[in-house]
Amino acid sequence: MPLKPLPHHSEAKIQLLKAYLEAYLAVVGHDRYTERVFLADLFCGPGMYQGNKAGSPVEIGRMLAGLHNAHPAAPKTDFLFNDADSKNTAEVEGFLRPLESAHPKIKLISSSKDAAGLIPDLLAEQADQRLKSKRFYFVDPFGYSQISLAEILSLLQSNGTELLLFQPCSFMFRFSERGTPEALAGFMEELSRGSPWPKGLNIMGYIQHTKRLLRERLEGTHFVDTFTIQKDAKTVFCLFFFTRHIRGFEKMLEAKWRFNGETGHGWHYSSAVGVDDLFATPTPQTQILEKSLDTLLDGKGATNAEVYRETLEQGFLPKHANEVLTAWQKAGRLTVEPPPPRSGVFYLGYENHEKKDRIVRISKVS
Repeated sequence: MPLKPLPHHSEAKIQLLKAYLEAYLAVVGHDRYTERVFLADLFCGPGMYQGNKAGSPVEIGRMLAGLHNAHPAAPKTDFLFNDADSKNTAEVEGFLRPLESAHPKIKLISSSKDAAGLIPDLLAEQADQRLKSKRFYFVDPFGYSQISLAEILSLLQSNGTELLLFQPCSFMFRFSERGTPEALAGFMEELSRGSPWPKGLNIMGYIQHTKRLLRERLEGTHFVDTFTIQKDAKTVFCLFFFTRHIRGFEKMLEAKWRFNGETGHGWHYSSAVGVDDLFATPTPQTQILEKSLDTLLDGKGATNAEVYRETLEQGFLPKHANEVLTAWQKAGRLTVEPPPPRSGVFYLGYENHEKKDRIVRISKVS
């Protein structure tokens, strides 16, 4: 059977998945805590596409092989790839079994179930506490009738679990105004708890509203972030990322900023070009961050840990906050107590956030 072409938006989401997992596996593989990594591609599709382009399960398998080649002490890794079409999983298995044979710490699990059959298996795996495990799920359902919001939320209840969810947001937004198709109606009604969606939103406003509702449903237990893949004003796809851990959140932001050096929000492409031709402006636009930090530092100021968290919550990286704060410091607009050994040092990073061994207070000069 001839291979199918890989759509541009699928190529983009696989590139983001790859960029994040490379960073994720490097961190987990060296944390000296994790004994096992469990990865699951819930709706994996075929393994390869036209032009020798790899689908998500093959890219994940290759990354696992690379991790274990470079770091023999990395924890054992179980990789479940599932698709309701057994032809797809058989094709993926053919590509990946040689990698498993060459790497005894990699275990492949092939599955051909719909969501109703798969989710209980994943929840049972979470309940197994024999090993200290980290989990990552990639959820890219062809039709949203295959998986409910409740099922997605149930997967997130276990500590050490991260999830990347793909949504055809422009279709959901379009149909929300004209009558939602059955495949999407259940998901949207669950998310809003039956309340009407705001009128007058454009597609980006619709995505932000969806993110707000997801954060509310998770009651502040998770960081939720988005990455958009945009063809034009009316055709937008979106990846929603969920994690309990601020380090994982920062790593996803790093992956996003690699592909869009201007805002970190997402990709924009035309049907005439491939993913490799996507443009990125290297100068970051930090106006939103500047406004947020100005508010945070007002009054009594904030600790470096608070500044670090606020920076990530606004979708920026510590280096962006360092640039903003350094400029303000040079202009005599802020103070740091106790003073670091030199100017331009604010201790904005995960280690200081968690260990709190270097706490300083950053304040505006009144």
